[in-house]
Parts: sequence; structure tokens; C-alpha cells
Amino acid sequence: MGNMPTGSQLRRQRLRTNLWFECGHEEMQSWVRNLSQHGGFDPITRTMTPLRRLAQLNRAQYVLDAIAAATEEGLYRKEDFLPACFASHEDYREFVAQLQKFDTYWVNDRHFYAFLGLIGEESGCTTYARIARSLDRRWSAAASGEILSWPSVAAS
Repeated sequence: MGNMPTGSQLRRQRLRTNLWFECGHEEMQSWVRNLSQHGGFDPITRTMTPLRRLAQLNRAQYVLDAIAAATEEGLYRKEDFLPACFASHEDYREFVAQLQKFDTYWVNDRHFYAFLGLIGEESGCTTYARIARSLDRRWSAAASGEILSWPSVAAS
């Protein structure tokens, strides 16, 4: 009886959907290519480089997985998520546009929990289109009228 896992241990051990880079060798190679060109989560160093040139990438799945992995790693807070995650406002807008058209109905569990922590409301995370709308509501028109400061990222 002393070896029974606690509730929190069971929640941490729950079955999770694999992220793209966790699926196999070919997927990892593709992830590394995208990482060098577009930024994202580095599964080796467990760090995140701001996402960039997303119009060229045109893969919402890559961005969603990078954000989920970085959030699970504790790299983002709700308050500074956007400027830390995206290299520019244009990259953020491109992600939102891709997300609004993302044709997958079922929201991946890891994407759901990542955005739940970043958005803060469950109803805003039930579909990918709702995640896009929630992000826009939360950050496009900052309630206090302040403008988000996007870091300057050298084009490479």
C-alpha cells in the first residue's frame, strides 16, 4: 500500500499526446530544420527561440507544439507570453491567421492545457479557432492601452 501513487503523481503520469518532435527520427529531423529557420522549442537544450518567418513555414502544428513544449517547461507566463514567443507582431498575426483556418476539430490535450494556462479561460481553448479569438481578445487590444514591446530580432 505504501507504493500507491498520489493523485498529483497520477495526473503527471496521464497519457499524453506526443508532440511532433517526440514521434520519431524523421519527425525530429524535420523539427530541427524548422527550428534553425523559424525558431521554436529546442528539445535538446529545453529552451525557446522566438518564432519567426511563420508565413514561410505555414505550419500551425509546429507553432502549437513549440508553445506547448515551452509552456510545459515553464518558459512562459501569461503576462509576457506574446513578446517572448513571437519575434514580431507580424509573426503573431500570421500564427493567429493560420490557427483560425486550422482544420483539426479536436484540440490536442497538451495544446489545450498550454493555452488554458496562457489564456486563463477554458471556454477559450475548446477549438483552435477559439484559441485564436481568445488570443486576439486578450492581447490585440491591450485593456490598458499599452503597446506590447516586441524584441528586435535580426533576420537570418
